[in-house]
Amino acid sequence: KQGGCAERGCTVECIACFLQACRFLADFCRLFLVGFLVDFVRVQPAPISRGRSIVDKQRSTMGSDNKGDYLSKASLPLQILIFFNGVWLAIFWAVCLGVFIWKGIELPYPGGRLAGEVILLFAHALVESCRLLIGSKGNKTEHKVLVILFIVLSIPSALVNIFYIEFQTYVLRLDLILNTVCLLFIGLEILVGIFAIVRFSESHD
Repeated sequence: KQGGCAERGCTVECIACFLQACRFLADFCRLFLVGFLVDFVRVQPAPISRGRSIVDKQRSTMGSDNKGDYLSKASLPLQILIFFNGVWLAIFWAVCLGVFIWKGIELPYPGGRLAGEVILLFAHALVESCRLLIGSKGNKTEHKVLVILFIVLSIPSALVNIFYIEFQTYVLRLDLILNTVCLLFIGLEILVGIFAIVRFSESHD
């Protein structure tokens, strides 16, 4: 009876985690689609009214103090991707660390392999955090170089995820799901980041 209760408790916890993951995915898809709509259907800045003085018109033409008429070219879909990827990174790191602890207790590892894979997990979290920070700053400031660096840093992050899918000592189904989601985030960020770079280039030309 105790075993049956424990199994039912684990089942309930798994269902609750699955529902939370579905809610996370639904929120991400909803905001991402809204971001695309807002990004491509932007409201144009209001024209200079006739009642403005000549000095105000000159200032608006020179772009000195009239910040209200500036239309930001920052990519809302990219910023939404970066935000949700940051949340997912925390979940990914915590779950993977727990999985490695379980693997170390339950499964036999060749010498040094477990330590190397755990160290790689910490290094991946560090690089990914820096990548997301650079991407967020580059997008908000419309800095092409930072967004390019953000895309370049996506390559080592993707390689780590591929390693955990194909080449780590023990690959669980959970490992496959977690790292596939990471690769989806990276792929979307690269694609949207390229569009953001093109938009920034057009705005500065």
